[in-house]
Amino acid sequence: MGIILQRRKRRQIRLIRRRLAIAMIIALLGTAAMSDGLRGKLLNAMEKSTRAAQVFAGRGSAQKELTLPERKVYALQLGVFDSGERAAVEAKRLEQSGVRCMIWQREQMRIISSVALHRDALDLGSARGHEAYVISDTLGEVSVRITGEADTLDEVCTLMTLPDNLLTSLLESGEEPLPEMIRRTRELAQAAQNAHPENTLYTELAQSLINWCALMEQSKGDNSQTYAQLTLYALCYELRAAIDRQASAESTASAQRTPSTAADVMPPA
Repeated sequence: MGIILQRRKRRQIRLIRRRLAIAMIIALLGTAAMSDGLRGKLLNAMEKSTRAAQVFAGRGSAQKELTLPERKVYALQLGVFDSGERAAVEAKRLEQSGVRCMIWQREQMRIISSVALHRDALDLGSARGHEAYVISDTLGEVSVRITGEADTLDEVCTLMTLPDNLLTSLLESGEEPLPEMIRRTRELAQAAQNAHPENTLYTELAQSLINWCALMEQSKGDNSQTYAQLTLYALCYELRAAIDRQASAESTASAQRTPSTAADVMPPA
């Protein structure tokens, strides 16, 4: 059983460098509470996700449109770097001083410790007394069309929208206890993990959500809610980036398959 994931439209997003997923990798590795085994699983999953350019191929003809909406947040920034290595060194130093942080790669590497929908909702205590600045960040809207067997469309959409829905719950309501959210997320992700093994993006999203659950369980503490918000926002960013890369790859492949019409419009030399 397969599914086809194609971009219908998208807004222009910021420059995506070739190694965009480094931000998520370093972020999820950036906690002293993690075991070496978990580090390896996270690294492997996110590296595979960056290579998820294959087309979602399937035999079904049913279609459903899905939109991951634009998301705007404020963030607490503890540093800006042009070098990923320097950012990683500083992030490690901050972690050793008790700061749970992660690295975002945008136009530069930014170390972030909190995200919120409003400036006054940022967790200033997450900086642990270190100098910090408030910045804003936006996830671009991405609209896609999912094609496959009719009875699979709902479950596919459920997983694809799960990171955004979890983020909304954490940032807006906060009513669902984090342990219950972790339990529910793990159940959904484990059920999806082997449902469509031929589709890399879908499978690796499921694995990344499972790894996020493991990370949250090993990162308990007084600011675990803040860290959950931060890591989920990064996962939402990476999912959009992966969809965008896949759409670009499909567009390039389609152009390569289309015969050139240059001879029809250009006179011979």
